[in-house]
Amino acid sequence: MNSKALTILTLIIAIVALIVGIAAFNKAGGQADIRQAIESFKSEIKTTVTDLREVRGEVGAKGAENIAEIKTKLELVEAKAHLLAAKMYIALDNNYDKAASELEKAADNFENARAGASQVTKEKIKGLKSGVTEAKQYVGDKSAQAIDKLTELLKKTEEAVDSLGEETSK
Repeated sequence: MNSKALTILTLIIAIVALIVGIAAFNKAGGQADIRQAIESFKSEIKTTVTDLREVRGEVGAKGAENIAEIKTKLELVEAKAHLLAAKMYIALDNNYDKAASELEKAADNFENARAGASQVTKEKIKGLKSGVTEAKQYVGDKSAQAIDKLTELLKKTEEAVDSLGEETSK
């Protein structure tokens, strides 16, 4: 994965953070509550950015040797960013349509991640993709449980990213 693609991903994450701020500002009516809304997602955004930085470091350290595994990890991190964006659209703006769009993008990333993955990782990704399908149902129904499902899916995606890191370091 070249540095241009990684830079684009960094910009996507920054844009998502900006959208969160704007949505929180609009929802809070411009009051001081914006800080509280932003804080609720701050650690998840930091974790996603940290994951991206780790992938960048792996690209530099491993070069083309394990490029398929690195691409898989990058696709998982991108999927995580889309899941986080979907969660933010619901939590801050009650915008289920945009959340559904982000879930479509996450599903695409999961599908792309399977291409160069090991068999063990492919099974994990299959489970994540099933989770997206289930989350789409909650989002489509505008269910209050949609955020809980997305939180669960974010956690599982993070675990997949971490376990892939363990696989590539072996």
